[in-house]
Amino acid sequence: MPDKTVTQDKFNGTCDITMTLSVEETRLWRNMSSASRQALVGKFTELLGAELPEIQAALSQAIIPVGADEASKAAAKKAKPKFAGKAKTIYEAIANTTSIGLTDEEGQELLVMSGNSYRPARRALVKLGLVDKSGEFRQTRAGNRANAWVAIAKPSDLGV
Repeated sequence: MPDKTVTQDKFNGTCDITMTLSVEETRLWRNMSSASRQALVGKFTELLGAELPEIQAALSQAIIPVGADEASKAAAKKAKPKFAGKAKTIYEAIANTTSIGLTDEEGQELLVMSGNSYRPARRALVKLGLVDKSGEFRQTRAGNRANAWVAIAKPSDLGV
């Protein structure tokens, strides 16, 4: 078991995990092949993301909004492959806040994401029944009231 584990959360919604290994653990790590190390990291990711396949399956149903003009259609077509991933990232960020939730502005700042990417994906989460208004409001930087959004269901709750 590592002697010490440190987690550093970043402003973009990711984090670094640092583990201090004992002398014996370090020796074993160094004797592992690159493929074995990668497999071990993959197992760790699997443990963290036991629910991620369910989330990904549900979010693959997220529909990207498309405007009527050609420029909107072209932009939506280009963004479509990334849309489910953005929705997944936003769902996880909102779900991790539990009952506090996030306003759109807070979510954009936390994930370092533009409003044009954040809001359509959050709206798709609402349409899927995964996210809804908490009933709470917080002020934006401009001094306006903004809804706080909370996760109200897991994809597995919806039978997806």
